Amino acid sequence: MIEHFMPLLGPNLVEISSGCSNEFITAAFLSMAEQRCRGLRKLEVSGARISYANSSVLQDVVERVSTSFPVLQTLFCLEYQPSAPSLLKLSCSRTLRTLDISLVNPESMVDLISASSEVHLFPVLRCLGLYFITELPILLLQASRFARLKVLFIHGYVKASASEIQQFLAAISGFKSLRSLHMEIVQEIPIESPSIAPLLTLHNLRTLTIWYLPLSLPDDYTEKMISAWPSIRHLEISIPGFVATLLALRAFGRR
Repeated sequence: MIEHFMPLLGPNLVEISSGCSNEFITAAFLSMAEQRCRGLRKLEVSGARISYANSSVLQDVVERVSTSFPVLQTLFCLEYQPSAPSLLKLSCSRTLRTLDISLVNPESMVDLISASSEVHLFPVLRCLGLYFITELPILLLQASRFARLKVLFIHGYVKASASEIQQFLAAISGFKSLRSLHMEIVQEIPIESPSIAPLLTLHNLRTLTIWYLPLSLPDDYTEKMISAWPSIRHLEISIPGFVATLLALRAFGRR
């Protein structure tokens, strides 16, 4: 079956999307691509869902991505969690600009976090997508120094306390170069709503989307948001209990 794709793999191929649910076939296909597609710029590995979460078969392939594809700019590892060593190797890439990864257990990456004190993680990364279940990737974000990060997508289902969410927002607020932030986080247990205040320090935001995550907005949230985000062009807030007033909409409309 794999042999049928051999004629398609060559030095001029710049994008591969593998959606096969069989991890062995995916690993074999990517191994062939390593030998033939050194000019690859975009790689997407998705479709296997739970079977990819801890796939030792794919570990070796993903660990070699940064060296096998020296000009790779975009990597999607949807529904597959790279190991800490794999992620650390990827983090040294000086061409990778877009990364989407799944984190089944984000706080288990102790090795990556401890190593980050000596390694500049993802030096040219511009766009990061994180998908996770149960735990917020607080430590990972705190340890990372995405100096050039412009776009951050966060999607997850969590059981977190208000203080953990506050720490999570504080970690995000450290990425001062952010221009676009999309958070779709389903909080599965009732909690006291944490404050949105940390996000008000991201003064370069042009796009902000917040879905589901329970957040507390100050009484004078309109004035504070307008002052904090002078370049905002798209603002979408859909959180429990929040209804924008007509005065707030008029205020943003006059900007």
